[in-house]
Amino acid sequence: MPNWCTTNYIARGDAKDIKAFANVINEMPNLLSNGKGSFSRLWLGNFYAAVKGISNLEDIKQLDLELDLEIRGEFSLPGAVAMLCGDFSDPEEVFELDDDNTFRFSIVSAWDRSLDIENLILEAYPSIELFWSTTDEFGNFHYTHNPDRKEALTAVNLSIESENGCLRGDYVPDDIDMKRFRNDVKEYCPDLDIPEGANFDWVSKNFKACLKKWIDKNRDVREGSYCNIYEFI
Repeated sequence: MPNWCTTNYIARGDAKDIKAFANVINEMPNLLSNGKGSFSRLWLGNFYAAVKGISNLEDIKQLDLELDLEIRGEFSLPGAVAMLCGDFSDPEEVFELDDDNTFRFSIVSAWDRSLDIENLILEAYPSIELFWSTTDEFGNFHYTHNPDRKEALTAVNLSIESENGCLRGDYVPDDIDMKRFRNDVKEYCPDLDIPEGANFDWVSKNFKACLKKWIDKNRDVREGSYCNIYEFI
């Protein structure tokens, strides 16, 4: 059993490419039907086969043997979370576009992001640009590709256990969400020192040290508190 990596994506591009991409996910046939595998219709191999014009399972298996494709995983609905056994979606779910033709989706894959699937998307739909945020079920890594910080992708993951209750929160790096982050910290651990107006730059550089001091001071009741800062790449 692998560690399941969950990557949340935002795809932007020409309306034609975005719609064509979403349609393939919604309409691709299941080469694993008749019980020939542990994945559903949303298997990454089905997508690879549909884009490449492959119509039978044996051909995609042979290609996998030759190229060692990263197709162990599935597409999932947007907002999937990293969890034990993977946050897989019902294969009957429909993947929909946002009003501005932005396409949000997730991929749950073995061990890491599937670069083969990312490269296939970019090759098949040249106008598309992918933005993403990724981690695995054990939090072994936290990376995001969001160069201008304009996309609503997780950049901070916070867990707080205090006398005021338990908080589990994900935050994007914009000023609105950083205000929510500050308010949550003040509500659940009012004795933790965080400056008024602290933005993502401050949080990414300083907050983990502040949280460690708070945990050391209150270790008896706060052992489940931690903060993960996503690295921008």
